Amino acid sequence: MKFLNINWGSRLAAAVVVWGATAYHYINTGMSISMIAFTLFVIAYALKNHAIPKVTLHKNILWAFAVFYACLFISTLFHLDNTGNMYGGSYSFLSYVMIPLPLFMILYIGWERDIRKTVCYTFVTIGYAICGYGIYEYAAKHMERLDSFYTSPPHVGIMMDVFIPLTIAFICYYRDNIFHLAVMSVLLVLEAVTLVLTQTRGAMGALSIAIFITVLIFLFRNQIAMGKTRRRLLGMGAGLLVVLALLCSLRFGIHDPYRMQGADRPFIWKSSYHMWEDHKLAGVGLNGWKNAYDHKYQLEGSREFKKNVHAHNTWLIFLSTGGILAFLGYNAYLILMGMYFWKRIRIYALNPFSWCMLAVFLAFVLNGLLDETFSSTSFGRLYLALHCFLKDGIRCTRRRKECEFVVKNRYSSFWRNCNGFCHA
Repeated sequence: MKFLNINWGSRLAAAVVVWGATAYHYINTGMSISMIAFTLFVIAYALKNHAIPKVTLHKNILWAFAVFYACLFISTLFHLDNTGNMYGGSYSFLSYVMIPLPLFMILYIGWERDIRKTVCYTFVTIGYAICGYGIYEYAAKHMERLDSFYTSPPHVGIMMDVFIPLTIAFICYYRDNIFHLAVMSVLLVLEAVTLVLTQTRGAMGALSIAIFITVLIFLFRNQIAMGKTRRRLLGMGAGLLVVLALLCSLRFGIHDPYRMQGADRPFIWKSSYHMWEDHKLAGVGLNGWKNAYDHKYQLEGSREFKKNVHAHNTWLIFLSTGGILAFLGYNAYLILMGMYFWKRIRIYALNPFSWCMLAVFLAFVLNGLLDETFSSTSFGRLYLALHCFLKDGIRCTRRRKECEFVVKNRYSSFWRNCNGFCHA
């Protein structure tokens, strides 16, 4: 039977892992199901007498993980009186360690198997499901804000910060296939509508600014290959996107001064800063923010006393819970990842997935000023899962004027022909 074949098994396992990375809030067992599917694949792979794939990542990514987790681990050693800081808590060292798990599972599954289309189609299917159900529910129930399968509109908004750049990359990659182009284009429109209906100002602003910065860098890197008219139109379009996002943000909160100030965020930020002032080196513990806020650091004027579970700012989350150690580790992580993306766009200047991930990275950094992004288990898993599209299995040679992508024999078929705008 086909599904017993190792090739079909790898595709099924990859699809389940990708789904599990997006299912955190509407089914708590999504990641567990993904791990079961991955374990079954590993067993089947071993029974077929295949050698264990030697999965590797770029040194910048490995160093980013190493420095970040080392800092988190050291800060956690100061709070061993509460085991929830090490494992078991909603925010714990173990929960942070588990964030890259979907990425490594996808890389392992696809190292010697071609699962590119499976991963792509799974993301597209999930995108249609989130947007389709969300828009239907919004219209049928006359909801004020769209939240689809998830617990809150901002969650869907941040997810669209991932899906929209990825869909644009798919459109560029499949631009010569009319059917795929139509499917991706319709999805992009649905994602844009979904983002607007969530009324998540932070997600809209972050994504629009991220796309604007990405387009400017793209135009600068490829100014020779593009005419002036195209460059101007692309730049004007990106600028218009920022203006529209700002106008939408003003419209959604203009009649509510409390929402215009960011709801409880100013109070939460002050409280988080006070936590760090009292625990400068190692914070209050990775899982200690909620308890510290409820019992000591809540400020007068807060309206959402019981709802606040984190600092609504990724930098302050690490600063208040892990102290200066976690704060430095997080900033080192951002710097190393930023260096990696800069190398990617320099070497693979015409690969749409390089630019897609740069835009997502910038959107997460910017949105992290108002909410949790990299510190969130669900968002972190989804973000890192996208790195499977960036495996360095192809190198770019500049011996000719045209950018020629050459596949190295030692790399897997999963990454073969992932050459973006260039055709082999």
